[in-house]
Amino acid sequence: MWATLLSAVTFLSSLGLALFALFLPVYAFVPNLVERALHFGLAIPLIFLARRKPAGRLPRLLDVGLTLLGLFLCGYIALNFQAVLDQYGVVTGGGQTVMGLLMILLILEAARRTIRPVLPAITLLFLLYALYGHVIPGYFGHVRYDLAQIVGMLYLTTGGIWGQLTGISANIIAIFVFMGAFVGETGGGAGFRMLSIRAAGRLRGGPAKVATVASAMFGTISGSASANVVTTGAFTIPMMTKLGFRPPFAAAVEAVASTGGQIMPPIMGAAAFIMAELTQTPYLTIAAAAFLPAVLY
Repeated sequence: MWATLLSAVTFLSSLGLALFALFLPVYAFVPNLVERALHFGLAIPLIFLARRKPAGRLPRLLDVGLTLLGLFLCGYIALNFQAVLDQYGVVTGGGQTVMGLLMILLILEAARRTIRPVLPAITLLFLLYALYGHVIPGYFGHVRYDLAQIVGMLYLTTGGIWGQLTGISANIIAIFVFMGAFVGETGGGAGFRMLSIRAAGRLRGGPAKVATVASAMFGTISGSASANVVTTGAFTIPMMTKLGFRPPFAAAVEAVASTGGQIMPPIMGAAAFIMAELTQTPYLTIAAAAFLPAVLY
């Protein structure tokens, strides 16, 4: 029953996230605070329910509890966006402080599960610096901020959790990720592999060159190095080991090639979209500038 329920929730969350990304450019009048809260809220079940299979009842209940908590906190922002905008970081009671603090902790846990513990640890250090930096003497100190001020600026404004980077994820990154996944699942990745075999299969060290070319070509439709490894590596790594390459070397070739595929235009990693947004440089200009370095890589 748990597996069936998990599959249903994962499917509905993925479908909602995909439809939201597809229709958001059409209904661009959605307020920033609403679109970003909904975007993150739809991703929460995928983070806490779909990424692992907990053993035991207590971990399952914990994952469900974190999911429900995240949906509630995101829903509060989406439903009360006008009041939140009017407050602009000024909390109106202890309840909002608790909600904001829970949202921060939830995001740190989500980052720990999806990336590495290093990133949430660094984020936590900066949060502690914001809270206790006033005790540091000299240039590295700052004025005192209490917990309510910090939580309010992070949770109740469009400059914290719901800031520009979340907007880039909702407006730009999501649609490109879904497009790359669609092309890969419909056979586009297999076509690139066949082209790479024809281009480099007969050369000396051909299997490694095939892996490199395949990863570069798949990188044109996917800005994710991990997705590149999973898609092309499932074919190239067994091929290399079968033809005499040592398994660690085969895995290293695929990992490095897939990392280079992440900077191959037209669909690059999230950093390219963030660069375009923050510098106000057209994305096509950044993609054109990245083409030669990607090929040389």
